[in-house]
Amino acid sequence: MRGVGAWRRAAPAARFLWERSAILACALALIAGVAVVDDYGVTWDEPTQRALAAVSADYALERDPALLAHRNRHYGVAFELPLLFAERALGLEDSRDVYLARHLLTHFFFVAGGFACALLVYRIHGSRALALFALLLFLLHPRLYAHSFFNSKDIPFLSMFMICLLLTHRAFRNDTGPAFLLAGAGIGLLTGIRLAGVALFAAVLAMRALDLLFARGRAERRRVLASGGLFALAAAFALYLPWPYLWSDPAGHLAEAFARSADFPHELWELYRGEVVDRPNPPFHYVPAWFAITTPVVALATGAAGAAAVAWGSLRRPREALRNTDLRFGLLLAACLALPVIAAVALESRLYNGWRQMYFLYAPFCLLAALGLQRLAAALRRTPLRSGTAAYALAAAGLGVTLYSMIDVHPHQQVWFNALVDRTTPERLRSRYELDYWGHPYREALEYLLGAYPGAIVSVDTQTDGILHHNRAILPEADRRRIVVADGAARFWITNHYRQHTLDPVPGNVVHTRKVFGNTILTVAERDAGAGEAGSAALREAYRSARAAEPAARSVFDVHLGGDALTYVKDPCGPDDTSARFFLHFVPEDAGDLPAERRRYGFANADFAWFRHGGAVDGACLAAVPLPGYPVARVRTGQTDGLGDRIWEVEFPVREQAAAPGLP
Repeated sequence: MRGVGAWRRAAPAARFLWERSAILACALALIAGVAVVDDYGVTWDEPTQRALAAVSADYALERDPALLAHRNRHYGVAFELPLLFAERALGLEDSRDVYLARHLLTHFFFVAGGFACALLVYRIHGSRALALFALLLFLLHPRLYAHSFFNSKDIPFLSMFMICLLLTHRAFRNDTGPAFLLAGAGIGLLTGIRLAGVALFAAVLAMRALDLLFARGRAERRRVLASGGLFALAAAFALYLPWPYLWSDPAGHLAEAFARSADFPHELWELYRGEVVDRPNPPFHYVPAWFAITTPVVALATGAAGAAAVAWGSLRRPREALRNTDLRFGLLLAACLALPVIAAVALESRLYNGWRQMYFLYAPFCLLAALGLQRLAAALRRTPLRSGTAAYALAAAGLGVTLYSMIDVHPHQQVWFNALVDRTTPERLRSRYELDYWGHPYREALEYLLGAYPGAIVSVDTQTDGILHHNRAILPEADRRRIVVADGAARFWITNHYRQHTLDPVPGNVVHTRKVFGNTILTVAERDAGAGEAGSAALREAYRSARAAEPAARSVFDVHLGGDALTYVKDPCGPDDTSARFFLHFVPEDAGDLPAERRRYGFANADFAWFRHGGAVDGACLAAVPLPGYPVARVRTGQTDGLGDRIWEVEFPVREQAAAPGLP
């Protein structure tokens, strides 16, 4: 009897925890995120994203026109601006602190998207078990989990998409003006992260049009029209306000952004199913196939069951599927899952890097998976088992297997595949698919070299511009000072084998590799003695030639103006200087020499990074950029740090000086 009494006393506590299971799961996820955030490196896009936020903030606060000529001005900054303002509010200046804060805040927003998923499932089904399942399904997608730290484009869009689905369901369930106002604001912000959010905006208006069709009486029609109008106005305002590029010409700049997104100038060249895809648009099965082989099997099974349930219900009750019901909302989820893929194929959109541009599809898929698990459990209750517990047990086992696999490959879940492909044959995946394309494993390479050669200055190089500088920036300051990126003359060569579809010999002896599922995603090699001596000699000659003339401008770097090039020189040069990025504006004598899109700004933008045009030699930094082929009146140039902030700026007229030749 004592045992029974203890059980009864424990029951209220267990019930209390169960009723808050989603909150507790999110809290554990946040704690885990804090624990592992420092395991991830910096990717190619992160400095670019932050730089866009910086110029957008400068335009918003100081009306600096640089945004209007920025190469990435067409991208929304509804998530990037809050990241930047949070960084400034916290007083973060060191690059390591900035990137860790960005990673942590992006991951927190990912967890918020998972909590929205749990809330929505509970609103629809009234089941805590289903809500917890959907939450864990959302958070335990291996690829999305890794991206939730370093991908501040696709993951925030996924999370915001889930939040907007919750707001949309609430708006149609409550059917009030304030609810539609809030849903409109959410979808406006969603579209300000990525323009694909306009699809959900159109879907809500279409459903409101159906409500107008089925409305009874003039009063109800007025209410539907009023709430639809509030929704549209809120969406427009929430899109416009946090996107400074739209402020000067909302319609024109929005049209430019749509045109850019529809025909993004990206050279597609990657491995897919054993073939190199190099056409403007990938095959029609590209996104479905990538989704199928990189999503946990438990999600695929339950999601397919949920989609089948929606299709069957719509066929059986087509009129109910058009009215304001949960069945219609299920049909909306199915449409959100299928129509973007169909549209991408029909419009020949440029898709690349797996299905990352379509990560938002996982939001409706998780909601359909919850429905699928409910229907599978209900079907088992009609069998001799008389219980749906087996369905939940299998789902829990599937989630457990996924979690174990995520821990096993940590922190490289971005190259995770499920059991539908061969994960056991060494280098099999490498011969079939692109693996790491973000570059965050380069951090591991740098940390390995720092540990293997304690106290030494380590010189490194790779085949890809910038990525070593990015990952160097997230290391502690003392470690950053020990790493020098020396193009062509470095002791160590690092590669993640991106777009190298065979493991070609590396220049030197391999000292470190990283494999995931037996497939190499990172190699560090020590070059043979004497490698890079010819390149160093050429750099020394270019340095002597530049120093033969007086600089046209003096600042952190001296800028030499020759007959055919601008040459930037700093002597002595420190490790931090080898990550320099410069902005460079050529103001022509005749504005007609500029491309049409640049004429209204009055200059040609030729921004560049030091490592693309220079090198380090004899203790000095050197970079040379050719002058354009037309007469130039003035040059405006300067340097930005690794976070996009300006360090110095100069402007000077172009005049005849002694030649300062560019690098050979």
